[in-house]
Amino acid sequence: MVGRERLDLRAMEARASLLLLLVSPLLFACKTTPGSPHGEDPDCSCGALETALIGCFHSLCISGEGNPDNPACVCGGLAGAGTERQYVSDGGAGTSRLIGQPQTLYLTSGKSVKGTLIADNGLLLKLRTSSGERDLRYEELAPRSVYRLEKGRTPKDDGVGLVKLGDLARKAGFWAHANRHYQEALLVDPGLEQQVDMALAALRDEASAAVLAQAQEDMQKGKTRQAEEGLATIMNEFPDEKAAVEAAAILERIDTRATAERTRSVPASDERLEKLFALAIADLEAGAGYNRKGLTNKNQSRSLGSFDNALKRVERGRKRIDSVESKNANDAAVREMASELKAQAADLYISITLNKVSVLMVRTSYNKALDAVNEALVIAPGDQRLLATRKRIETAAAESNWGFGWVRRG
Repeated sequence: MVGRERLDLRAMEARASLLLLLVSPLLFACKTTPGSPHGEDPDCSCGALETALIGCFHSLCISGEGNPDNPACVCGGLAGAGTERQYVSDGGAGTSRLIGQPQTLYLTSGKSVKGTLIADNGLLLKLRTSSGERDLRYEELAPRSVYRLEKGRTPKDDGVGLVKLGDLARKAGFWAHANRHYQEALLVDPGLEQQVDMALAALRDEASAAVLAQAQEDMQKGKTRQAEEGLATIMNEFPDEKAAVEAAAILERIDTRATAERTRSVPASDERLEKLFALAIADLEAGAGYNRKGLTNKNQSRSLGSFDNALKRVERGRKRIDSVESKNANDAAVREMASELKAQAADLYISITLNKVSVLMVRTSYNKALDAVNEALVIAPGDQRLLATRKRIETAAAESNWGFGWVRRG
């Protein structure tokens, strides 16, 4: 019904308000790692767009093992041993740690080749395949495979090599990995500061521009929610880049359109439902508005204040929904609408929490960030976005700084 569509639209505005890219569909499942913190691992997101920006926070990827069952996984070799700082590679000079391991290599032709790597000198490699040995030149390989092979040979103390590795990761579109490579290069060779700064500036520009282009494409296809997710990522992760200006303008147009949609008339048959849930929906919409203010405000304290206000309004909205439902327990239409609104309120609460965590992590307020995520997990137990973010916080708190190195907010 038109009226129901209108109610859904109003709540959808709240639900779809500026989510982080973490909400993107997770493409592959990883093995579960026994003994990992909290006993829960987020799904492996290797190959998904959010992983290109922040990395995969499944235990196998954090430990450096990667997911051997997922050909899109590029996380192998990212960690050092024991309690040492996590480095991007543990390869030795002139020796690939991938020798003797099964590989899936992608070619510029779009095809792939599977086999065991038995030789690799950086120009030519040899695979043992099911049909015999096969030689491949590096120029035949797609950027993602060149990057993975080079990572296997790059020593963790080779600053220049790590910068080169970052460049290869950029070419392959693995922005989180490029970011990490550049940072690690600077750690082992401070003399590379100017070169690394220039590379990081270009990386931020390229990554934010790519996310913006995807959001614009989603808008053209009518995928407003997906577009908002990408735009929120730009505002959270790249607030100082030029893409943020266009992202803010698009978000304003989305908001203006949603406001205009709310002026549509409602059939009398739905006026009762709208009246019953009016205060709850108003709370959700107010929460969405505060969320939007938090994203567009570069002052961290004010941004956090907006997110806190947003969470309070959404929580009040959730309680009002419960109250209406309990008072009309025998009304099927009320129960149905309450169920829809509660799901949308939970989704909005999660998105606000993720946005709040982004600012807290810039301030290295790890405990507060973890508390915020755990509070949201009470509302949405097992939510993959929250589980992945909790892993991301724990990894950053362990001083790896993997995944919170984009923002330069003052």
